Amino acid sequence: MSVSQSRLLSVGSHYELATLLGLTEKMLCFYAFSGRWFYSSFEIPKKDGKWLRRIDAPHKNLRDIQRVLAEELSLIYTPIDAAYGFVRNRSIADNAYLHTRKRCTIVGCAETKCHAIVPVEGTNG
Repeated sequence: MSVSQSRLLSVGSHYELATLLGLTEKMLCFYAFSGRWFYSSFEIPKKDGKWLRRIDAPHKNLRDIQRVLAEELSLIYTPIDAAYGFVRNRSIADNAYLHTRKRCTIVGCAETKCHAIVPVEGTNG
């Protein structure tokens, strides 16, 4: 499907967007305007094992909606060359390699003050 074939560009109402997402208009408005939190929160250990990372995972119905939207948006949006996060076939490791031209880089977390020198895997370099 190309940009000209993207169904999202032709949406002109709540009803049409709901139809695109496979929802009723009532369900779309519920997810969009209810003010409810449609995520489950949990924590997993970071690589160092000392700290926890909080994950807010969308409930199944919201995740399904987000996937349809992501697919439709990917048809009409071209990320700039400098964008690496959440872009298909690009990673933060590729971005780090561009800046360092090295096979490893220093990474850190401002929150935990945890730093490490790690290999840059999966680089295109």
